[in-house]
Amino acid sequence: MAGSTGPPEKVLQRADNPVGRAIVRWTKQIGNMGFVRAPQT
Repeated sequence: MAGSTGPPEKVLQRADNPVGRAIVRWTKQIGNMGFVRAPQT
């Protein structure tokens, strides 16, 4: 599923991402809670 970010309303539009890679918050009960893109290179 490379390149997939999920629903647009779940993609967080933040510039600060100290982890340095894409992050998804997901739970079995709720599903996709949010997605942060990896920093642009």
